[in-house]
Amino acid sequence: VQTCALPILRITSTTAINVTGIATVYQMFKGSTNAAFTTVPADLFKYCGSIANATAFSETFMGCTKLTTVPADLFRYHPNITTSAFNYTFQGCTALNNLPAGLFQYNVNVSSAAFTSTFNGCTALTAVPAYFFYYNSAVTSSAFSNTFQACTALTTINDHFCNGTSMITNAFTQTFYGCNHLTTVDAGAFLGVAATTGAFNGTFRNCTALDNLPSDLFATATALTTGAFTSTFQGCTGLTSAGLPADLFEHNVSVSTTSFSSTFYGCTNAGFTSIPAGFFTQNIAATAFNSTFRGCNKLTTIPIDLFDAQQATATIFTSTFYQCTAMTCTVPDLWNAARWSHVVSNATCFYQDVSIANYAAIPAGWK
Repeated sequence: VQTCALPILRITSTTAINVTGIATVYQMFKGSTNAAFTTVPADLFKYCGSIANATAFSETFMGCTKLTTVPADLFRYHPNITTSAFNYTFQGCTALNNLPAGLFQYNVNVSSAAFTSTFNGCTALTAVPAYFFYYNSAVTSSAFSNTFQACTALTTINDHFCNGTSMITNAFTQTFYGCNHLTTVDAGAFLGVAATTGAFNGTFRNCTALDNLPSDLFATATALTTGAFTSTFQGCTGLTSAGLPADLFEHNVSVSTTSFSSTFYGCTNAGFTSIPAGFFTQNIAATAFNSTFRGCNKLTTIPIDLFDAQQATATIFTSTFYQCTAMTCTVPDLWNAARWSHVVSNATCFYQDVSIANYAAIPAGWK
């Protein structure tokens, strides 16, 4: 059995390629930048040996900057690969502009860190097909970390993006971070997701064109707990109040420690002026709201009962409304120890928010 882990830099789409018996394709075509290397045959890996799980298809086509398309059956013949199966496989393939819906449908055993940075920096991709990861339901920790990060032409994430029923931690960490042309996320994109801790950490961070969120986006993720929505929409400067559904987090009843840290930090759109009534009503176990709306400098109004459901649990309000300088409403008296008796951190919660109607009543330690 042969092992090949060296990049083949002069490969072209018309070159006869014989990989029969090869057991490792790690970095095999990495950095192949030949102008004629635009696609690969569907049976390229059909006659390989049993691809090693340790690296599987990691970095196989990384940096192939002229690759435009890949066949749906490219990975069909290796259903048993598991951990880290497709890490960085197509990272930096800047000409790749289309993904076949069934690309991973036969890889049903992929598990932890399976798709880490798989398409990171594929700047020509415009859409993620429906059901793209639907058959990869065995994925677990960090399954989709940075998968489409910096795919700057990506505009649409379709229904049933995945069907992960056993995802545990950090499932969607920075999955679409920096996709600055993303405008549409279908309501069923995460349908069936049962991830728990750190699930949506930075998922849509710096998606600056995203202006509207579907109300059922996280509806099936009922098991979310610690760090669930940390920085999820941080830097989404296109997000408006009209596109912020009141029931966005309605079904995430178990979210707890640090779950809303920096969630909407830096949402500075002129239309991001208010928070819906009942926004956190169902999140009764949530404890930390540090920097949740920090820097939202067009925000004028928040519900007086925004955090009423967390009176028995909230411990952190550090920088929650830091430099929300347009706020003119009466804000909830979070400093009232008779109501929020467990708060231990509150510095700069209302920093520079001098136009708040009851600003004079706010203790110095909260400003």
